[in-house]
Amino acid sequence: MSESNIEISLPLIFELSGLDVLLFGQRYEISGHVIYVKDTINLSNFYSVSGVSGESGVSGETSTGWLKYMQDASENTFIAQINDLSCASLIRDDVISAVHLSNGSIYDVSNKDISNLDAGEIFNISGFNGHYANFQDFIIGYFAWKLLGHPHAVAAISNDSDLRSSITTGFTGAMEQLLDMPQNKLNVIVQQIMDQDIARFSEDNVGEWNVVKWLAGDKVRLHISIKDNTYAIGTALTTKLPISNGPDNYILELTLA
Repeated sequence: MSESNIEISLPLIFELSGLDVLLFGQRYEISGHVIYVKDTINLSNFYSVSGVSGESGVSGETSTGWLKYMQDASENTFIAQINDLSCASLIRDDVISAVHLSNGSIYDVSNKDISNLDAGEIFNISGFNGHYANFQDFIIGYFAWKLLGHPHAVAAISNDSDLRSSITTGFTGAMEQLLDMPQNKLNVIVQQIMDQDIARFSEDNVGEWNVVKWLAGDKVRLHISIKDNTYAIGTALTTKLPISNGPDNYILELTLA
């Protein structure tokens, strides 16, 4: 049975809520869905295989990676655990690097339209490609879009640096979930892989720990939920109004390579 690429939704959420935006302008409503990340993340942190030589000189293979699973004798149930915490740390750092979080503390006009993140399907505005250099620029663009009708209307947001700091802290904290994810959530990840490509799971190793197999080209998706944020017009957050009537949910999609 051949193996194929899969899309896995990681059961963690970057939730951006409780922010107050100061601006000079008016508010407009639009919505959207997927953000595609151009930079790939390192497959070897999820799964890698290396050759070893035994005493007989016969070469074998050993696998390492982020997750491991064990099927019971009936092959009907399984449990999953973190196999290598250092891999989880590297995945966290890789995701943060892929969205160029460290470059988003300030707005740099020279970054305009750099295509590290592609949010074009979200905004769907004629003449605007929806490309962003970093994650913070996307979120600030989101606020400008929701409030002023266009993602480039960021000059009207006067507390840009405070918002960027909150985004950076929140996203970094969300990625920490990769290091301490409970077993039920790890089971959800493994179950998704089983459902999409059962060929990755051997029936010969029941009752033993096996490293979960990932392939180049696999997609991992992170849930972005933006809700309960407010805005005010002027120089003080006195009369605050909701930015959106309900949560705006997006998917941050990254590719393994």
